[in-house]
Amino acid sequence: MKKHYWMVTLGLFTACSQLPVKSQPSSEPLYLEIAPQTKPCVAGVMQTQCLQVKKVSYNALGKKQTLDENWLNFYSPIEGYQHNNHEQVVIQMKQIQIKNPPMDSANIRYVFERYVERKSID
Repeated sequence: MKKHYWMVTLGLFTACSQLPVKSQPSSEPLYLEIAPQTKPCVAGVMQTQCLQVKKVSYNALGKKQTLDENWLNFYSPIEGYQHNNHEQVVIQMKQIQIKNPPMDSANIRYVFERYVERKSID
């Protein structure tokens, strides 16, 4: 009986150690400037409100460079970020690649890390 229990335990340990990794964080942080207003958009088959964003980067001296001229719809949720329509912000977030996502699901998760800039809008 003990031998059978040991083999089952060893088999489970071996099987679990071979499970694929579900997600992998990117090494580069992503910076987004987020407008106070959201806009109606269609995400898949659903009508929703999208954040209006511009990608930004920072050079070696810490100077902000806007990479997008126009505001773009951002369709995905950002885990840990709570939008405030009275603030224009720049946030730092990380992208996490999801391996083998379910059908009709995104293959990237976005996770809020910190505010870089916050400006109140009346």
